Amino acid sequence: MVDPHAYRVPDGRPRSSPPDLASAPSASSSISLEEQIKQWDHLVKTAEKPCSAHVWVFQPEFCRWNFANRSITNRRFRHLKIKWYGQTMKDGGWQVTGETIIVERDTGIILNGYNRLKACIEYDAPFMSLVAFGIERKAFAVIDTGAGHTCGDAYRIAGVPHSALAAMATRWIAIYQSGNRYNRSMRWENVQSLDYYEGLNQETFWSLMPIAEEIAGNFNKLLPAGQLLAYLYVMSSSPRYDRIVHQFAAQLRDDRSSGKAIKLYLSSRRDAGTRFNENMRTIVLDVGIEATLKRARLSQQELAEAVANFQIKQQDDEE
Repeated sequence: MVDPHAYRVPDGRPRSSPPDLASAPSASSSISLEEQIKQWDHLVKTAEKPCSAHVWVFQPEFCRWNFANRSITNRRFRHLKIKWYGQTMKDGGWQVTGETIIVERDTGIILNGYNRLKACIEYDAPFMSLVAFGIERKAFAVIDTGAGHTCGDAYRIAGVPHSALAAMATRWIAIYQSGNRYNRSMRWENVQSLDYYEGLNQETFWSLMPIAEEIAGNFNKLLPAGQLLAYLYVMSSSPRYDRIVHQFAAQLRDDRSSGKAIKLYLSSRRDAGTRFNENMRTIVLDVGIEATLKRARLSQQELAEAVANFQIKQQDDEE
């Protein structure tokens, strides 16, 4: 564990108290940007495992360069925070605390602290911070989880494409594969979600994503892409339904057979302003894929009856 009080001066020697501004790397505004980048890259390359902590003074020009070359968008900017940080920096009231700027191993990409960097630029005010070099990007999933990092944020930081959709689909896959496939209240930490995602069949997952997105567009979001992707993924590994998953998906996409009945039913529920949740969508998909398997004609009435029976069962379970 990094001791936030074990600061290091530029030559790497530990010290027991926070250094003066002038003793930290890149402290002087006279140091060229090129030299600042060189110092930064040296700290990135020499970081020990699990990490190395150093004090760094962030200059506005270095922050601009970082945004242009070494940053990724991990959350929306918090403008009130930027204003508060910036004014504090400009007034000379900024203090070094144990709150670190976190830098990814090997790449030198900053994984957090973007509000502080933005404030430095907007208020043209250098600030000093403890920096942890050598952090694995996956570890970012557990950083500051209570301060606005959604699961989609964690996926984006981890480099997962279509991060928000992938995170939502993974959550639904976990629900469908659990002992209670109607547990909409399931919660988990970002790192748990990423671990689950990594255990999925990636080829199947990503081959189904564009199909789910196309169907969701055709249904005008009556069937959310994340839940639909999860449903198709789980059914593709089912011995009962694996052979007809793509046939069922094509029916949904093209408004044919079961797909046409499902779309008409969901549209009528929406037009009537009737409450309809994710579990009811699961029931509708269950009835639809079963009809596809049996090559049976599906009606809106059958869908309505299945949803009504599900609601009655839920009420009975709650009593």
